[in-house]
Amino acid sequence: MKLKLLLRSRPVSRVADAPAPGLWVAAWRRVMGADAEVVESALGDELEHVSPCYLVAAWKPLAAGQFALRRYPAVARLASADGDGEPVLRVLLKLLPSDARLFVPEMDVDWGLIAEIAMASEPEPTPDRLRLLQAVMRRERHKRFEQIRRRFQPEGAGGRDAQPPFAPTQTPDD
Repeated sequence: MKLKLLLRSRPVSRVADAPAPGLWVAAWRRVMGADAEVVESALGDELEHVSPCYLVAAWKPLAAGQFALRRYPAVARLASADGDGEPVLRVLLKLLPSDARLFVPEMDVDWGLIAEIAMASEPEPTPDRLRLLQAVMRRERHKRFEQIRRRFQPEGAGGRDAQPPFAPTQTPDD
């Protein structure tokens, strides 16, 4: 995430560079790059800019005696921001209490789950946003299946060529 470089170059006062009590834990991931598309309008075809999209998530500060994050974040959204790093942090901070401070560690996040939560909490779902979230869920589900298969399947079990219970281009409901 290049957060250390971000903090050195343009500090964001609500972002800590080390874990501490009372800090929210945050993560983000780009799920779609900037794009442009031709749209029809009353004046004819026009070029419309589409900002990059990110999945953002934040977990509440750990309670006393709690040593691991909860499975579900307190916030999960699909967000648009022009640029990585600070613009994404600013979008994420707007979703949190005004006094919230963040720590952004390098961590393994279940982005498929975050996409599911973002879909369920999408305030104004559009077909394009829903398709993007569904594509992230499918891709992550397939990736997770492959990781589990490689890690846990015994050698010589004959199932090394096992396929996920769904094709990577379809959902279980297809």
